Amino acid sequence: MEPEADHHHHHHGDHHHTHDGRHEDGSSSWVGPDGRIYHSHDGLAPHSHEPIYSPGIFGARAPPLGTRDFRERAFTVGIGGPVGTGKTALMLALCQLLRDKYSLAAVTNDIFTKEDGEFLVKNGALPEERIRAVETGGCPHAAIREDISINLGPLEELSNLYKADLLLCESGGDNLAANFSRELADYIIYIIDVSGGDKIPRKGGPGITQADLLVINKTDLALAVGADLAVMERDALRMRDGGPFVFAQFASEEVALLLGLPNRGLKFEIDSGRLFGVTANDIRHNIEEMDMSTPTEDLVKEFIVYLLSNIFFPMGNFRIPTGIEEVVNNVDTFVTYNWPESIRDFLVKEFNAVAEKHSKGFSLGYVNGFVLIVINVKDEQSRPRFTRWDGNFMYSEKSKQSIR
Repeated sequence: MEPEADHHHHHHGDHHHTHDGRHEDGSSSWVGPDGRIYHSHDGLAPHSHEPIYSPGIFGARAPPLGTRDFRERAFTVGIGGPVGTGKTALMLALCQLLRDKYSLAAVTNDIFTKEDGEFLVKNGALPEERIRAVETGGCPHAAIREDISINLGPLEELSNLYKADLLLCESGGDNLAANFSRELADYIIYIIDVSGGDKIPRKGGPGITQADLLVINKTDLALAVGADLAVMERDALRMRDGGPFVFAQFASEEVALLLGLPNRGLKFEIDSGRLFGVTANDIRHNIEEMDMSTPTEDLVKEFIVYLLSNIFFPMGNFRIPTGIEEVVNNVDTFVTYNWPESIRDFLVKEFNAVAEKHSKGFSLGYVNGFVLIVINVKDEQSRPRFTRWDGNFMYSEKSKQSIR
């Protein structure tokens, strides 16, 4: 029997381990032949971590490798940042922008899934064979910094298979210390967003201070989350010693992608007038009562009203904006409007209107532009239920019960 002392636990911050190197999360650690401490999570990809003692300075960041042979692997852009900041959306946008001019390939990282790679395939970013999805295990930063082989292999393979001009490599979502090794990325883009608060740039970290370009995303939500863009700009310039950064936000191209509609045409303005006596619910009931004897023209008009009032521009009071009448009375004009841009502007306007009311302490009421569609999958005869979002839902866990 081993002495009990060999099994007592130590606490180092949030890191718990035993003397035999086994951690409470099932991982293990050991000293490698090079004298460095290695560990593995659930038996995945043994790796060590380089000590980081400061966020670093932009002007003193590691330069691109001057000895790189781009015939072995094409110029590689690394895209990093925390979870949900917009890395995959940027990957998709870059593929769509550049794929007709250059030979591209992409590698995505997730910890235990291939979600982001599947997203790119589903949305036709590139031909499926030009996309590789890597599962990094519990330390996604190690796969772009200390042990890059898990990414280097597929990147080199794709580069040679397709004579790539440019490679894109997306890291798994991670913390502010997760920056790319120059052995992997020739150019580094790091993305944060306003939802974490305006304090994020000044928190530093190699991702913020040493990336070639910093992107501060989702600025259209700054008012809603109480983030001051002027503060973020000031701190980004200070932490990056004047290095470049850009503000970015939810774009109409993303709405176009979701809707499958072209991002071009005239902007449709939602007016403040409402059609009295007719609600979105009435339109749904009218469509349900239609049958094969209904004239095609009437069916088309009713469907357009349904689409605009229930899906594109739902109002919290279920009323129908009067401007929709103009489109219904002249259905040929439907294709002349830029619906993605119009919907995007409508959503941002309404979301920020609620945020402004909240900042002034006013009653928020229901939110225009946001509905919840409930479908009973067990009953084929039931129709979808459209419910409204109470504005308080965005600001209070307790008020989730206020959804109607």
